[in-house]
Amino acid sequence: MSDSRRRTYNSRQRRGRKRKNYQPASGILIVISVLTLLVLFAAGRFKGHGVSAGDYDRSTLVFSKKGGITAVSVESFDKDYYSKEELDKAVDTALKDYQAAGGSGIAKKSLSVGNGTAKLVMTYDSTEEYEKFNRVPAYFGTVSGAQEKGYSLDGLIGTPSRLDSGSLLPADGLSDLSGHGCIVITEEADIVTGKGIPILYASSNLTTKDDHTASLEGTVSRENPAVIVLQ
Repeated sequence: MSDSRRRTYNSRQRRGRKRKNYQPASGILIVISVLTLLVLFAAGRFKGHGVSAGDYDRSTLVFSKKGGITAVSVESFDKDYYSKEELDKAVDTALKDYQAAGGSGIAKKSLSVGNGTAKLVMTYDSTEEYEKFNRVPAYFGTVSGAQEKGYSLDGLIGTPSRLDSGSLLPADGLSDLSGHGCIVITEEADIVTGKGIPILYASSNLTTKDDHTASLEGTVSRENPAVIVLQ
């Protein structure tokens, strides 16, 4: 083979290898590793409160009265970087690895792609399973339990009650709510509460739409979580 042909051949080979070894966009790597691309189908947990992928266009966590979570994450989907089959396989592999390590209580319900977005439907038996699998702090228990775990509930102070919009939670009001149900999340997602667990207070980085829906409107982190107190 002549030098000129060899250079042309090698150039084609390098281009071929580069094409095969492309990496998914950084955003979808986060989706795969953290699996917060979630939209939930209630799987029998929400009697009278059915949920479907089409109900949400933003990442959402749906909490049931029994403590289960249906997690909704919506991400942009660019077929030039990855395929639905690749994403499906990555999620299945993550689930198998989790189960092989002794994890349980998690199921993938569906993965849909359309209109430039991907929605993954997952169910979790508890916030503990959600935390372990996604490595993202979350809590569902009582107000006092959230405080014992070190979560800051300061974002609730001064927020209106869903029962009386003119009644704002005073600085010393959390002690009176110690036994009330409490949801804490530390990631960007809206919150939906199931039948029988209406919202009483929502932290200042959330906006309540009704007694069961709160949309994230501010920043959220472990130090500044989104918090719901239930009636």
